[in-house]
Amino acid sequence: MSTDNSIPVKHKIFIKATEEQRVIIAAPEAYQKFLTRLELASEPNAALRRTMQVHTLWDQEK
Repeated sequence: MSTDNSIPVKHKIFIKATEEQRVIIAAPEAYQKFLTRLELASEPNAALRRTMQVHTLWDQEK
């Protein structure tokens, strides 16, 4: 069994797995502020209210 065909497939799998990854570099203080904001409770807003009131397709069929 030849391995010539398996190398391109493994390469494609590696590329697909890594192309969706992103690296963001931030100062430690900025990163800590970001983590703190993630922990805060969300505040309702008009856009969120509109999104939550949209009827789904499966609900409209009833």
